[in-house]
Amino acid sequence: MSQATGRATGLCALVAWAALGCGTPRAERAVEGVEAAPQRSDLDAIDRDAWFVGEGAESKFTVAWRPLEGEVERNRQLDVELLVFRDGALVRNATVGVRGRMPEHQHGFVQRPSVRREGDSRHVANGVLFHMRGFWQFFVDVTSDGERDVILFEFNL
Repeated sequence: MSQATGRATGLCALVAWAALGCGTPRAERAVEGVEAAPQRSDLDAIDRDAWFVGEGAESKFTVAWRPLEGEVERNRQLDVELLVFRDGALVRNATVGVRGRMPEHQHGFVQRPSVRREGDSRHVANGVLFHMRGFWQFFVDVTSDGERDVILFEFNL
């Protein structure tokens, strides 16, 4: 094979390789009729067996929360970790508040929990106390970038 023929063959192989998309990174290759695999969001990484997860009444935010130690129990003061999401991504610098209510008894918590931000996106509510047996509503109030939503969690203790 002559040197010119070898170069032409190599050039043809390179053109064919590029035309097939072999020089394009996998994530950038498009295949007609096939959608790209969805990217895993921050919310997708939450273990739904370990966290309570709920969406707001206005569907603006999603909240995940869990006790920092143990389970949710009656008459045991809890510290609760809270994460706020919008469109699957953690919300940075949100303002968060928590409230509890027993609608059948027409009263709420006997003490007001305090909520502090830890870092950009993690909040901890101290002093959450579900003091009685029965049906509870746990409200998480979220404000971020001028938008507000209330996320409601309901359960029996």
